[in-house]
Amino acid sequence: MNVINEIRDGGSPSPGCLLDFLEEHFPLIGKMAFTPQDPEWHGEGDVRIHTEMVINEIYQILESRAHQIPPGERLILILGAALHDIGKVLTTKNEEIEGKDRVVSPHHAERGCSYVAPRMGALGLAQPEAIQILGLIRYHHHVRKLVSRNSQQYEYCRLARGVDLKLVYLLEQADNRGRICDDIDSQIEVLELFRLAAIEFGLWEMTDPYSAWRSFFEKEIPNPGEQEYACCWAIHDYESGFINSPEEALARTWQHRKKHSVVTVVCGPGGSGKSNWIENICGPDDKKISLDEIRKEITGKSDDQSKNGQVVQLAKERLRQALREKQNVFWDSTALRRDGRSLILNLARDYHALTRVVSFGISPHTAHTRNVSRKTPVPASVIDKQFRQYQWPAVHEAHLVDYLFDL
Repeated sequence: MNVINEIRDGGSPSPGCLLDFLEEHFPLIGKMAFTPQDPEWHGEGDVRIHTEMVINEIYQILESRAHQIPPGERLILILGAALHDIGKVLTTKNEEIEGKDRVVSPHHAERGCSYVAPRMGALGLAQPEAIQILGLIRYHHHVRKLVSRNSQQYEYCRLARGVDLKLVYLLEQADNRGRICDDIDSQIEVLELFRLAAIEFGLWEMTDPYSAWRSFFEKEIPNPGEQEYACCWAIHDYESGFINSPEEALARTWQHRKKHSVVTVVCGPGGSGKSNWIENICGPDDKKISLDEIRKEITGKSDDQSKNGQVVQLAKERLRQALREKQNVFWDSTALRRDGRSLILNLARDYHALTRVVSFGISPHTAHTRNVSRKTPVPASVIDKQFRQYQWPAVHEAHLVDYLFDL
């Protein structure tokens, strides 16, 4: 029986069985047992041991709260527990800190999310399930960060857009109990402070932290396009600390609501289908800016990387011109890294545009298969490198972020 179906039917496969099943789709799981952890914080041993302990803790939580957690959330929590630390395989190293040799795994949560995301399609999940699992992987350490920083309500709202706060709270309970160290009780207290703050801010079991704001703009602004613009900018400005209420956004956005650009940045490795997607959706009055096409203009070859600086400068100038003319723009490149995407998105925001990222979650196998059938395939090593570089976009990177999984 498929392990996913077993879980959906209420089963609790052994941690070893679950991880062995997932290893077929996420090969890094096979290296968990060879990935050490700092003994002060993880006296239990390697990442595999810790992960199996966390899965068992999740089972205990689910059993004690069976009447509170629906089947869909149950599946999300179990898979989130199994995959939450997979990024440690990619990031773990020894580092001297205050004169002591420590085992650290910097940014492992984000790296793990970026590794898992393109491979999610093989599990046959619904898209909302996939998004929540990725949120658990990416944000499971943010719980403690918010409490330690005495964060404000807008920071909790920001997190709630990326992951269900109740689910990440439950995962972190299991994450803390699934290890051997001296600070477990104090960490559980931190989790309770997080839960109380989430309840106080009205975000506990809240699917959309801005539902009231959306209703406000629907009442105040008749045009749907203007509603979306005002609401997206309101959320951005609130989470940036510029405003405190949707009423303030009415004044800040009135000048640009009626006429503005929408800048869409697609991102994904070669063979993801980005260019085809743009061709199908790009209108006759829209502007497409393709880095490959500009390379061909300048060098005669779309794959010639020798003048990338000149290519990017020309592409950005064309973007500025389109923004001045209030055209909608589709930015066609791999856009694998966040810093590369932010250059385009920040420029678009400077012109008061609505920004959008469309991320393609395609498996390496599918990408290689499509690459072979392309008119100008790239070396397989290039595709592999692109998957290693791919930084899965967070929901906060742009006003709108869409995920197109190969489900």
